[in-house]
Amino acid sequence: MFHHQADWYLQTQTAHVLALMFDLVDGKVKERTAFELNELIVQNNYHLTTGFVGTPYLCLALSKAGYHETAVRLLMQDDYPSWLYSIKKRSNNDLGALGWH
Repeated sequence: MFHHQADWYLQTQTAHVLALMFDLVDGKVKERTAFELNELIVQNNYHLTTGFVGTPYLCLALSKAGYHETAVRLLMQDDYPSWLYSIKKRSNNDLGALGWH
């Protein structure tokens, strides 16, 4: 993420997500942050690299910034790492035990 008062970058999905979700950037810096987040996702073959802090906000941040198609593609991934990976790996018995059929 580009900091408008310094020459440093923090190239993590989480840093970009938090900056966008909590309005820590605005104007051109916000646009650049959103663009960079999208690029980080694309470069990682539409997979997330966020942890517990950034994951809940990732798709929302992308969608709000105009990258809804990237958010949907990210959400629909079913290989590791992704949200659907663990669902895909579970057996019907596991889901049945939870009352899901």
